[in-house]
Amino acid sequence: MDSASKSFFCPSCKSELSLEFAKTTTLRCINTECELTAFESVSSLPILVNPGCPYSLDLSSHLFDDVNLVERINHKSTFLNILKQILHGKNSVSSSNFHKLLSMVRVGATVLIVGGGTRGSGMDQIYNAAEHGSIRLFSIDVYPSAEVYCIADAHCLPFPDSFFDCVIIQAVLEHVI
Repeated sequence: MDSASKSFFCPSCKSELSLEFAKTTTLRCINTECELTAFESVSSLPILVNPGCPYSLDLSSHLFDDVNLVERINHKSTFLNILKQILHGKNSVSSSNFHKLLSMVRVGATVLIVGGGTRGSGMDQIYNAAEHGSIRLFSIDVYPSAEVYCIADAHCLPFPDSFFDCVIIQAVLEHVI
């Protein structure tokens, strides 16, 4: 799905964002009184970071450099991870927790995954629920990935208050500053 068919929100004032022109990837805040005006994109993903947010990382300068702030390793294809899966199997605790979570949310619930640039252990059923229309899934991370809806910092989420029914954070807290 391209940016033109998605709804995006300002991480500062929570107003909706609109495309600047039909053939651009720059998003603009529709609130003329907002201190943030334009949001660029990288890899077709909008960078919705509020630089004025306390604790927020300055991601934008690093995203255009072909340099990741956090080195990402595809753990699913590494030899050690394959060996770990053979010896220990899947993470049954995570799978059980996500099964319980899905039983607690209503059909059509809106779910946010913070740190969703890589699918976490046991999360296949969450993604399957989204693919079958049981939940609406949004995923954010601080780096571009095919898994994310937009690039954002969880300190200042680019969504209106009460937008989500459920938030999933898995293997993220060790990265929080």
